[in-house]
Formats: sequence, structure tokens, C-alpha cells
Amino acid sequence: METDRVRRRRLLMWTVVFALNLAVPLPIGWDTTDGGGRIGLALAVVAGWAAGMFICYHSHRVGTVLVSGGTWVAISQFVPVLQFAAGIVGMVCLHQIAGHGSFAEGGPRAELSGFALTLFTGSILFLAAMVFGGGFRLLFGPPEMQGQSAVDYAEPFGTADTRRLES
Repeated sequence: METDRVRRRRLLMWTVVFALNLAVPLPIGWDTTDGGGRIGLALAVVAGWAAGMFICYHSHRVGTVLVSGGTWVAISQFVPVLQFAAGIVGMVCLHQIAGHGSFAEGGPRAELSGFALTLFTGSILFLAAMVFGGGFRLLFGPPEMQGQSAVDYAEPFGTADTRRLES
């Protein structure tokens, strides 16, 4: 069972790593949404931070992977190929879904476009952080729960050294 101190440290580390990851994408997004969409961009940034906080709070393993992978993504900003590729894919997704990529008109559509574009781009960077942090190990590693809870929930067929609940 993890302590509150460990959890608070992971939440703090996520906040720092998330802020560092805004160094390249945020100024580009800010310039892109000059005519409209900045409120949507800001709301999506807050949503991304909150999603990471939720993950880090509720799962030690996934939170650790997210923080360590996010650190690698932040370091990759020295040569921001990943960030530019994520932005381009985000723009293509926005154009395919909304058929509208211009933020110049302003108004609610531009704000929604700024929100969607930031979420698309951020989702790609989240995925990259999970991969760089070793997220594939989560699929093949042992369950996060230990003891009888693991037998009942995560390991329904049990192992040689555990007992299943018999009905």
C-alpha cells in the first residue's frame, strides 16, 4: 500500500513534467489561436493536466510510467520532431472531423477548434509518454493488486501459491 507522501510526490512530479512539456507546443498553439481559440486551448491544457493527475493519483504503476515517459517527451523538445508531428496530425484530425481549421473568425467554433486541436495533439503526446515510459510492461507485468484481491479481480484463475474463493 503506498503512502500519501509517495502519492503527493508523484502528483508534484506530474505537474512539473507536464509544465516542461508545454515549452514547445504552447507557444505554437498560442500563435495558432491568435484570432480565436485560446480559451479552448487553455481549457484543453487544464483537462490534460487533470487527466494526468487522475492517473497519477489512482495508479502507482501507470502514473510512474506517465511521469517517466513524460520526462523523455520533454527532453525530446530539444529536437521537437515529435511535437511538430503531433501538431500536424492534430490539425489533420481537426480538419477531417470539423472540416474547419481556421481560427481567424473567432467565436464559439474557434474556441471549440482550439479545444479539439489541443486535445488531439496532447493525446498523441500522452501516448508517446506512455510508450517512452515503458507502458507496454503494464500489459504483460504482474497485477498491481496483491493478495486475495489480486486473485479475485486481476487473476481470476489464481496461481499455485494462492487460493480462489469457492462458491
